[in-house]
Amino acid sequence: MSNLKLCPKGHFYPRNLDSCPYCQPSKTSPVVANPVSTKKTQVGHNLKHTSVKSTKHGLLHETKILPHPEKLVKKHIHEPEVERKLYGWIVTFDLDPKGMDFKLLTGVNMIGSASGCSIAIEGDSFISASHCIIDCHDGKVKILDQMSLNGTFLNSHRIKEHHLKDGDVIMIGKTNFILKLIH
Repeated sequence: MSNLKLCPKGHFYPRNLDSCPYCQPSKTSPVVANPVSTKKTQVGHNLKHTSVKSTKHGLLHETKILPHPEKLVKKHIHEPEVERKLYGWIVTFDLDPKGMDFKLLTGVNMIGSASGCSIAIEGDSFISASHCIIDCHDGKVKILDQMSLNGTFLNSHRIKEHHLKDGDVIMIGKTNFILKLIH
């Protein structure tokens, strides 16, 4: 394991590489010293070959089960990076009265307070580190709560998972977002 590094999004990759080959390069995403969330427990799909990482932050404690690092690297090391296209936006006036918009790209868009998220929201302490995912593909948009502490709401109803449509109002933490789709 000493020949591997861990990126801010939780991917293991060879130490001799400058950056994670699985993450899309981002000019605005700072490197996070400890990418492990303090709000939830995540369990990988293949539990035959796993490693366990446990961290302690203040009074919160988390255990995260990850795929075995060597299996993860061998499986994904040669996959080409897919270009992600614009799919829509989420817009809020709660964080700035002039309005703020965040791009939604094809594929998985992780929303949370952690800087490693696709959409990192600052200024709302009720948003979990990895709060929810908006998945955009094949003409469909779906939101999935990631076991966030304060929940994810769609048009005033708490949801775990739901399909979205243009104009839906999503509340994450105490922040309301309006969904605008172009597909």
